[in-house]
Amino acid sequence: MESRRLSLLIIRPQMLTFHAPYRRIQRRLLTLLNPTSSKFIFKVRSNANRHYNVSPYCGSIDAYATSEIQVELGFFDFQSNQLYRHRFVIQWAKSPKEDLPLGKEILSLFKNIPQSELDSVRIPIHLNEFGTPVSQSEWDLLGLVMDERLELRALCPNCEDPDRPKRAKRRKICRKICKILLIMGTIVGVLFLVYFLRHKIYEFIKIETDDIEL
Repeated sequence: MESRRLSLLIIRPQMLTFHAPYRRIQRRLLTLLNPTSSKFIFKVRSNANRHYNVSPYCGSIDAYATSEIQVELGFFDFQSNQLYRHRFVIQWAKSPKEDLPLGKEILSLFKNIPQSELDSVRIPIHLNEFGTPVSQSEWDLLGLVMDERLELRALCPNCEDPDRPKRAKRRKICRKICKILLIMGTIVGVLFLVYFLRHKIYEFIKIETDDIEL
């Protein structure tokens, strides 16, 4: 049951909105702010668990700190003529102790907390049948960027390409450089081979001469 008392935690946004198409994964963030000097524990519940993944689904918030909850909507067979009443409920209470366990063990702490000491807030889910809206200022900015930076290139093979002569010249220069390097490499290789053979022949003749003298 949603608490009617003044909420000690500040949760934003107060509604989560998802947009079509729903054949994709969408993620939203919930931010929990603790403006008090007390430590709190919290847990997240939903009436549509099979459609959403929540991380973390429970945890703690230190004094004057924040915590983020990621809500992920998976592939969803959305029907525009159907009424969806998906919602999340975030429930919290003051931490019964400073050294808290992790994961599912936090959920067990809620079993020992009286109902009168629990607070909660409901976060409704709005499923928009239309795509993500784009403001006029965003369209204007996109048009400005397109006008200033976008350069279109002709797709037809017979259209004139002002950069084609430059590219052809660069390719011609590269081919010449490659030919020169290939010729130089061949010459160096031949010279090295001649030097190596001369050296081996000289050693062979020297050995034969020494044997004859003996």
